[in-house]
Amino acid sequence: MSMTVWLVSEDRKHSVEEDLNALFHLQEALDELCAELGVTPLGDFFDDFELRQDFDPEDFGDMDETDDIDGLQDMLDAPEGWYAAADLLATVEALVQHLDSHSPDFSAFDEQLTCADVLQECRLIIPALEAAAAAQQPVHLQVLG
Repeated sequence: MSMTVWLVSEDRKHSVEEDLNALFHLQEALDELCAELGVTPLGDFFDDFELRQDFDPEDFGDMDETDDIDGLQDMLDAPEGWYAAADLLATVEALVQHLDSHSPDFSAFDEQLTCADVLQECRLIIPALEAAAAAQQPVHLQVLG
């Protein structure tokens, strides 16, 4: 299974459990664009809690006393991150508005994904984000692998 994200609301009623591959794989490029647009970077809404549940620091047997094992454990123990749906909605809407009038070339980040893929995924999640915001339900983009 390749890495991707799903939009998940805390109550699971406003989730989009479909692979959002463009948002995941182009996250770095989209974060740069978000900085230019003055909105919260898309990556700030990513949550890898599910992945961290399957991670075992003992799998790294070659770690020694100088490695930050406690820091690694703190990261693994961090709680699930939830964010205001309205904040993610503002980011996604800003991206759509910009990408509707500009077609950046994302090939430096991924040769197969295009601006049209990003727009399609953003438009897919906007209704769920609007519903989650109206219901004051926190959301995140859950990283899956």
